[in-house]
Amino acid sequence: MSLYDKFTIRWLEEAITFSSKIGDKYVDYKTPLKDTDVVRVYHGFYDSDNAIEFCKYGVSGKELASRVYSYESNNNPYGLFVTSNFKTAKDFSRGAGGTAVIIEFQTKVSNLEAPVWPSGGYTVQGQMSQYWSGEDLKSQMADRERGRLAAREKIKQSTRKDIEFAKQSDKPELALSLFYSGEFQALFVGDLNSNMIRAVWVYEGDKTPEYETFTRMSCKDFLKKYDIEKPKTDYNRYKSDKSSKYYKPNDDWKGLDDFLKRIQKHYKENDEWMDIIRKQVVDDLKTDSKDLIYHQLQLNLWPKQLKQACEDLGIKLTKDYIP
Repeated sequence: MSLYDKFTIRWLEEAITFSSKIGDKYVDYKTPLKDTDVVRVYHGFYDSDNAIEFCKYGVSGKELASRVYSYESNNNPYGLFVTSNFKTAKDFSRGAGGTAVIIEFQTKVSNLEAPVWPSGGYTVQGQMSQYWSGEDLKSQMADRERGRLAAREKIKQSTRKDIEFAKQSDKPELALSLFYSGEFQALFVGDLNSNMIRAVWVYEGDKTPEYETFTRMSCKDFLKKYDIEKPKTDYNRYKSDKSSKYYKPNDDWKGLDDFLKRIQKHYKENDEWMDIIRKQVVDDLKTDSKDLIYHQLQLNLWPKQLKQACEDLGIKLTKDYIP
């Protein structure tokens, strides 16, 4: 067990039930955070329906995220917000419909990055939101990257002795954000299969989740209890359909033949029909119809496979931003 894992376990023990000590900054380590380290993180859900979707299909931090606060769609458009502090995750599990949900998983530090904001910090109530500049997403992300590197350099140049561990870390701005900030947060930009979720934490009740005890369960048990058919409403009818994906988020692209076999299995089509589809795809790859193929791939692939497929099939669409 790594030092950082022990650190988060202590926080977990303090936070399962409410204590006046929860939230205290307890930093008693000196080891820099390396990209190869594995850390335990949590994500609290604003909407418990999203938790069901994550536990069924997984999630990719490379997808454009649906943010509660609109300015974050510019400031931090990619990545799943996570925290190393269980109490913080409780704060962000809103308990819509009386159920507050948190997922727990482990990840390499290389799959995390620090959130950054043009103003230097997230927008608080009453504060004017600032935005990364650029006419399109790609240029905005380039401006954001400059902001991230500027934050890193600021930490490196700091004379503070209490953040020496961060200065010596592979990503100083991440180490500081994840283990020495108000919300102990980071962005998960990796790919998480549902079976990589170690546990689901649930609180049912009308009280503020921050002060209540959560029950720990497996993904399987969570889905068995909470994955029930719900009528489509104005709120949930626009949710993405992850069931259309032919792979899991962290799977690798295995070539066009494998992709076509997955289509055949999904639609239960006969070989004759698939031969027609195969010929059409091969012909389109030789023409200027690659846009059509790309959009089909985009519908059925997670970002990891999409990027690999574009490289494999020679599809280059500069108008799209693929992280």
